[in-house]
Amino acid sequence: MFICVNLWLLNRDFHPMSYLVNLTLRIAAAAQQLPASLADRHAAYLAAAQESDGGFAGRRGESDLYYTGFAVRGLALLGRLSPEHAQRVAAFLGSRLSQPLAPVDFLSLVFTAMLLDAMVGQDVFAAAGLDRAATVREFIARHRRADGGYAKSQRSPVSSTYHTFLAVACLELLGLPREQSEQTVELIHRRCRPDGGFL
Repeated sequence: MFICVNLWLLNRDFHPMSYLVNLTLRIAAAAQQLPASLADRHAAYLAAAQESDGGFAGRRGESDLYYTGFAVRGLALLGRLSPEHAQRVAAFLGSRLSQPLAPVDFLSLVFTAMLLDAMVGQDVFAAAGLDRAATVREFIARHRRADGGYAKSQRSPVSSTYHTFLAVACLELLGLPREQSEQTVELIHRRCRPDGGFL
């Protein structure tokens, strides 16, 4: 299973050195060590949690892109992402592409969509008539701020450290260039506190 995950990550549109790809490879290697009975139990739980619209519920009880991303990654890493589950997830993602999304939800949608494309050939962006790279670039550009970071929403006048991480991770995942990356690095350095944490 680890070899399969490794191959689809490195032979698809994922940028091979991205943070998210490296994280997924490390988790896949660890998941391979799980006893089959434990993997089966967790996969059954995740599969049963899929909602009728194809997504997976968040804390509020309705399908949520952030939690759907975790569920799909879990099923994929356990080697239990079936074409049927993937097709239903793809329909859910497609239904959300035309809605206004927060950056955290957008990154979840992008990574989950790329995972579906790589694992089972479900191209959510193409099915919606969209160019994935152009859509990602345009979305992220709307959240860019003069301080070098990315904001939590289009209305936010200043950037967020967490949402800057999300935007950079998304660009890196697709191998897209980052504008003024030195300015982003300076922003993160400025947000470092004396105790070693970040604002």
